[in-house]
Amino acid sequence: MTRVAGSHLRAHGLQQFVCPDMVKAFVVEGCGFNVCEMLEMENKGGAQNQMKNSDSEENLGKSRDHNLLLTGVSCFGFAAYLTAMNIQDSSLPLKYYSVGRNYMPVKNKELGLYSASQASCAAMFGVAPSAVAADRIFDEFLSITLSLYKKLRTVPFRVVQVGASNLRLMEAKRVDFYVWSAGFGSYFKLGELRLCNDYISRRLAIQHYGSDPGKGEDSCSNKNYVYTVDGVIIKFPSIVASLMESFQSKDGTCSMPKFN
Repeated sequence: MTRVAGSHLRAHGLQQFVCPDMVKAFVVEGCGFNVCEMLEMENKGGAQNQMKNSDSEENLGKSRDHNLLLTGVSCFGFAAYLTAMNIQDSSLPLKYYSVGRNYMPVKNKELGLYSASQASCAAMFGVAPSAVAADRIFDEFLSITLSLYKKLRTVPFRVVQVGASNLRLMEAKRVDFYVWSAGFGSYFKLGELRLCNDYISRRLAIQHYGSDPGKGEDSCSNKNYVYTVDGVIIKFPSIVASLMESFQSKDGTCSMPKFN
């Protein structure tokens, strides 16, 4: 399934990217997430603290920016790579994808594969020079994601355009993807796609530059912040759980569909 997803994203012109398992805490905060809340959620679940060399709240407050968070495939890995980068206009837009493990604390661990804190997933990240270009990338990524769901032949899924009142601080637009669970009789979130405009780039100093008419050559003197689109678009354990529930026979065996 991961192979099919990777081939599908690559066929649509996205460049493969390998996200690091760990990123610095300031990158997570730069993307608009509260590190302390993430750690509190992790500790309530009884899991090991994600912070490296920081076992106490006192140490966390003193040296948070120098510690590492376990995140895996997520917007954080892409953002860490681009932090403090000046990108030439001729290189834009950038369109990346990554397939691998994602590590995130979850609130409810009683939902089995639907709430796995460690899950194989696929993520996309786009960088554009303007809001209009970023909006086009958002629409393109959305189309690619929907075609991927159809290719995986999953059970019914739902696409939800999130209302303005429910958007996170860093988001200008978000679409959530849900998959149907026959066992629970409800939809569970499968992934999301977000347009963050220049929120992340301003906090992490990601800029682009073009030609300076006065100098007749590329110059970093006319820099502007880039616009970003990102999302963990699909979590494979949730797909597996949904397929097992939908294709289970009376004797308890499962006849899983083939993917190509």
